[in-house]
Amino acid sequence: MPKRPSRGGKTPVSSLGEILGHGGEGTVYAVKGNHEIACKIWNQEVTKDAEAAHKIELMLQNPVMSGSVAWPKKLVHYDNGTPAGFTMPRYSAEYRDLFTWMNPAARRQNNVQCGINELLRMTANLARAIGAIHRAGHIVGDINEKNAVANAKGRVILVDCDSMQIRDPKSGKDFLCKRGRPEYTPPELQDTRYDHRLRTEDYDRFGLAVLAHKLLLNGLHPYQSVSVSGNTQAEKIQQHLFPFNETVRQEGSYKPAKHHLEAWRTTPYAIRELFHRAFDPDWTARYPRPTPQEWTSVIARELGLPSDTFQDSPTTSLAASAHLPTPNEPAPPCPECKGETQAKPTKNNSAGYFWSCRKFPDCRGSVDAARPDTPDCPTCGSAMAIRQARKGPKAGSTFWGCRKYPECHGTREIS
Repeated sequence: MPKRPSRGGKTPVSSLGEILGHGGEGTVYAVKGNHEIACKIWNQEVTKDAEAAHKIELMLQNPVMSGSVAWPKKLVHYDNGTPAGFTMPRYSAEYRDLFTWMNPAARRQNNVQCGINELLRMTANLARAIGAIHRAGHIVGDINEKNAVANAKGRVILVDCDSMQIRDPKSGKDFLCKRGRPEYTPPELQDTRYDHRLRTEDYDRFGLAVLAHKLLLNGLHPYQSVSVSGNTQAEKIQQHLFPFNETVRQEGSYKPAKHHLEAWRTTPYAIRELFHRAFDPDWTARYPRPTPQEWTSVIARELGLPSDTFQDSPTTSLAASAHLPTPNEPAPPCPECKGETQAKPTKNNSAGYFWSCRKFPDCRGSVDAARPDTPDCPTCGSAMAIRQARKGPKAGSTFWGCRKYPECHGTREIS
């Protein structure tokens, strides 16, 4: 076996420290004397693959300038000149994989707390990171809860970037993502070999929507349902058996479990609409899957923030991306845990407006609230949201639209 990696004229790494983690393609080490970088050393199978080193060289030449992506920094060589792996930014111990945050039991086990507002921010920042990858011409490919980490403030970092599908901007050649998980794979890609399939942004949009659903609905998979036939998640995806599709629900073979239905009903309508566009065959036939930019805009509005709050830019640094503005609207303390409530009141059809605890679902405290400035729909009386006209002479203009669209088409002009 080759010796431990050395500088090789390519990297400032002088020695490796403790093991930080293991993956399918190698081991991640700390770097002695430098707490800002880590080093991934490939296993022997990857080391023998000449394309792996070429892919990293290409990534170094075309970096993704985002504080939300742990992009490779330098290629590391063994003493004999053989490529051994690469260095990358190291994140602090406060970051946990997304599974820890999306699962209430995992949060309790790891003694961490995270309310719905932080989970919304987490989802938006995940979308922002994926959007940065797309703008650079690449595809994440293997989207799952282990390939991103987050902290309690909702900041997200994409990791394992060397597994992504990378495009050479000069030749147009794509270095494929060779891995994937069936439960994050869209219907059209099921039953195909990942290492033989060129993926598109649309495939990533499906995986993003699955992660968003699990983050915002207590770890529940969007196709998780009470089934009489025992289909796997992959089979349900392939057969478009989304349990909130009206046809699927009416047939009765697949229906959401009680706790899934409760979580769905408390999800803001604008976000449920994005889930329908990603998973519901009645919607996907008419509308495209939501883009990362749509996720960030919708979530920003739900949090009462400017729509461009979560938009990334080439100059966004690691420090800057950790700070997100919050609205100035005062909120009362939670009566249960005495912590903060959401920055924006929520409407419940039966109880009017209320402030819910930021630690929901770990804390379910709430306070009745007066109606905010958002108008009610003139047709059905539901809450409204600012929307943008896409077609016609008013394309690009904004207006108040009913949150129950397309069931209700009520609108108001913005004065």
